[in-house]
Amino acid sequence: MIRRAEIKDVESIAKIITTAWKTAYKGIVDQKYAENLPNDKFVHIFTKNIMEQKEVIFVNQDEIVDGFISGSSSNEKYDCEIIGLYIHPEYQRQGIGTGLVEAMIDYFRKEGKKSLIIWTLDGAPNNVFYERLGGVKKEYKELDIGNKKYQGVGFNIKI
Repeated sequence: MIRRAEIKDVESIAKIITTAWKTAYKGIVDQKYAENLPNDKFVHIFTKNIMEQKEVIFVNQDEIVDGFISGSSSNEKYDCEIIGLYIHPEYQRQGIGTGLVEAMIDYFRKEGKKSLIIWTLDGAPNNVFYERLGGVKKEYKELDIGNKKYQGVGFNIKI
């Protein structure tokens, strides 16, 4: 079941991020960075984001919260942006990511948005996923992750 995130979900969201980073960008991002991501950092960020409604956040919850997506309408060049999409590695490739993206696109469509950007690391396994959703590589930028520079890519999806 996909629903809006609540404060009670922040521990699960933080755990999903720190767990997913250990596998999602393996061989692309310095593994020491991924291994040392602090759970508390994300608990704080998502508590604030939910309380202040800085982002729209949906979670997928069947027995447990196993994935989430966050987005914003504040991107300058595009109508809206997916800021984060993470599925716990044990639950990937089960359609959860697709369901979460569809829920976010539906939300943005109801808000009258037309063009969406999703940033990720160029060459990451998730690039294929975004292309299957109709995403087209439109932009590149340097991303600073753990004080190192990496090539980022923005996938544009018409909604």
